[in-house]
Amino acid sequence: MKTNHSVILNKRKSLILVLSLIAFWYFGGVVNTFAHGDEDHGAEKPKAVTNADRTETRSVNVGEYEIFLKTPPLVSDREVSGQVFVTDHDTNAPIANAQIVFIIERGGAKEAEFSATASENQPGAYRAKFPPVPSGEIKITGTIKTANESQKFNLGAMNLAPPQTESVLAETSWARTALFWLGAIVILGVVGAGLWFVARRFKTVQDVHQDEIKQETVSA
Repeated sequence: MKTNHSVILNKRKSLILVLSLIAFWYFGGVVNTFAHGDEDHGAEKPKAVTNADRTETRSVNVGEYEIFLKTPPLVSDREVSGQVFVTDHDTNAPIANAQIVFIIERGGAKEAEFSATASENQPGAYRAKFPPVPSGEIKITGTIKTANESQKFNLGAMNLAPPQTESVLAETSWARTALFWLGAIVILGVVGAGLWFVARRFKTVQDVHQDEIKQETVSA
């Protein structure tokens, strides 16, 4: 009976391990999906970083300068206000009094042109309003002029999607949340049922073992 008892314990540990791995795989996969579900890694799109607050950042080095652009997600047919920061690439010192002009190109032709406005309170910080443009693939380029030189920069290509309404965004968020909790309930149910089965099986083996010990004692 000691051998059978050890076998049951080993099976119990193995089952618990398998169920735990299933739960870890599910929750880890879902969290990863939630974190990256809206990213698109197309080769023709800029190296934009989507932050936790749903803002997007793009940066480019132009000679001795670094241009850093921060905006809400850019969508078609909607004006978007963004922040621009210009710093020295080596010292990270802010570059004030620069003239920054953004150009939106489509199919090699200029579609829109607009300038950034310097902040009155923060050196090296600028404001830029992206005008509404139709959906499709665009390229964001421009020029930066300082007292010393004028240089062109390229923030890359991107595909402007039609703007989503608040109701669509709310429905998408609700569907994701519902799917997550449904899967969580199923996984927890499977894990719980497996643990209950193991516990019942272990208790049954213990009861049988105790009965055999009592019978051996009485026989003796």
